[in-house]
Amino acid sequence: MPDLPPRTPIVDAPLSVILLSHGDQPQLEDVVSAWSALLDELARPAAEILLVQDSVTEAATHRAESLAQRFPRVRVLRFETSMGEGRALQTAFSLLNIPGAMAAGRQAIPARRSQAAAR
Repeated sequence: MPDLPPRTPIVDAPLSVILLSHGDQPQLEDVVSAWSALLDELARPAAEILLVQDSVTEAATHRAESLAQRFPRVRVLRFETSMGEGRALQTAFSLLNIPGAMAAGRQAIPARRSQAAAR
């Protein structure tokens, strides 16, 4: 396996990952778990996962709260009524604890470094 190139300063910068959630998504646990594992593997000094719930069910709310208890990086932002993706993202960006941010798709499960290196 080839050696990975040296890490640049941006790789060590704090990061917020915004995940949008609509309705009751059974794969949500897999998505949050994968992002949390990737951030752990990258050894980010400061990283958070902001789970944005736009008009979700009570079951989805309980699932998100359970994930926030299991994964310390996770914060939940819940909207009672649908704001739409654009306004939900805009609000999420304004509430970040960490200035560097990226938004991921609803079902975006990242490849871990070890998986990417094996390709």
